Amino acid sequence: STAINLTFPSADSWEGSGATGGYVIYRKSGSAPTVAGLTDGAAPPADGVGDKIATITDGTFTSFNNNTGLSAETNYFYTIVPFVWDGASAATYNYNLSSPQ
Repeated sequence: STAINLTFPSADSWEGSGATGGYVIYRKSGSAPTVAGLTDGAAPPADGVGDKIATITDGTFTSFNNNTGLSAETNYFYTIVPFVWDGASAATYNYNLSSPQ
C-alpha cells in the first residue's frame, strides 16, 4: 500500500488547564526519525524540515489520515510528539519529549 492511517492517544489527555494540545509528527523510512527542532518556548519547525511531516494543532485528534505517497514494500517509522501551548504565542510551546508516541 502507498498510504497509512495512524492512530494515537489524544494530546488532551495530558495538557494543562487553559492549554491547547497538539502533535508534531515525524516519519523516516528504514529507521527511527530524528526528532529535531523542538525546543520548549518555540514553535515547531516547518513541515519538510528534517524528518518532520506535520503539525496538528487540535489536541482532540487521535488519527492522522493524510499520509499518502509512500513506497510499497518499505518500512516507515514514526514518532509523534504531543505538545501544549496557549493557542496564540509560540513562547508557550511545551513539548512532551519524555514520552513521544
